[in-house]
Amino acid sequence: MSVVAQSLFAVLLVPAFLHQSVAGQALPNPALTSRSVIANVIDSHGNPVRNLTADNFAIFLNGKPAAVTTARYTLAPRRIVVLLDVSGSMVGQTNSGKWRIAEEAVRDLLSQTESNVPIAMLTFAGGIQNTFDFSQDRTAILNWVRENADEPPRVRKRKTALFDGIIEALKLIGDAEPGDAIYAITDGGEDTSKVSARQAKSSLLRSGVRLFVLLFAGVHFSADREAEYAFLEMIRDSGGFAFKLVGRSVPGVPYETEYTYDTKNRVELKNYTTELNTQINGFWALDVNLPASVNGDVKLVVSDSKGKERKDVVVTYPRILKSASQ
Repeated sequence: MSVVAQSLFAVLLVPAFLHQSVAGQALPNPALTSRSVIANVIDSHGNPVRNLTADNFAIFLNGKPAAVTTARYTLAPRRIVVLLDVSGSMVGQTNSGKWRIAEEAVRDLLSQTESNVPIAMLTFAGGIQNTFDFSQDRTAILNWVRENADEPPRVRKRKTALFDGIIEALKLIGDAEPGDAIYAITDGGEDTSKVSARQAKSSLLRSGVRLFVLLFAGVHFSADREAEYAFLEMIRDSGGFAFKLVGRSVPGVPYETEYTYDTKNRVELKNYTTELNTQINGFWALDVNLPASVNGDVKLVVSDSKGKERKDVVVTYPRILKSASQ
């Protein structure tokens, strides 16, 4: 099983609600309309599964089955906003290796992503520090990374406004298209945002933008356990996933975690970036008959030709459906 597939299984351990039987009648509501749900189906090697039809998918909204009318696998360039954490904790008290990995992750995305994929970047600490919008080419981002290869620019206060950063990334995207994504590179710290986790999550789900994260998951990757759980839930519910880098605690330094930058991690990081691009720029688009005004918990089941749920794949999709007006 690939590193990314393992991370997907780890993030998706907590289900949105208890498993429902695939069998059942479509929602008995005359005011149905076609709504789109996007999903990735990944095998144990981290590769997308493409040989499926609408009959292989079953969707439940608030526990009730809905009809999947069409299923098509789409490949196209999607916009990506890199949300890069440059707060003090990304360097730490012991130069923990986080920043070296983080800046290499940005380099990998720029070099491995097809040139027709628009990429923007925001850096943040207690607020937004640098903005590279979609009108700028990748050279501007790469030059900034090169200039700050050893460590991020020093900020006055060791504060982190992660949820505010998500809101600003959504503003940079504007009117979202299916598949647009935020790629956050962070240790998950949060202690100064003006918006709450709930507000950030609601805005993210309304937009339809998926949140993917390279997460430095230390011994305590957030001092606020509630914010920590809310962030992980936000990732899952948006239809994205977190690739967790687990470090080791530093003796005598509370809450400090070290990360080793070596050949093994370098290869894993490159593989992760490849699979990240695969999932952002290619996914299943499912047309589903649903009530236009009804939103709530979504459960997606992928079954085999005999109607039995497949246990050999990981499925990511928006776990909560919200209309843009809510």
